Amino acid sequence: MVAWDKHGIRQAGFFTTVVCERQQSMTYFVAWEALALARSDGRLFTTAPAWLKVRRRVQRESGPIRP
Repeated sequence: MVAWDKHGIRQAGFFTTVVCERQQSMTYFVAWEALALARSDGRLFTTAPAWLKVRRRVQRESGPIRP
């Protein structure tokens, strides 16, 4: 995900849980070089206008995104 790259966030893993067609979820793991970076860069990412726009669209189309 390019937006993650901009904030120094690395993909560490993804998986999907499917209980039935209407009950599915995606879980992802991310990695940073240091915990301090996770805190500061994570905050910058979650408040970035580009992410907020994508988040609103995804939630409108697919339902809530839960932490």
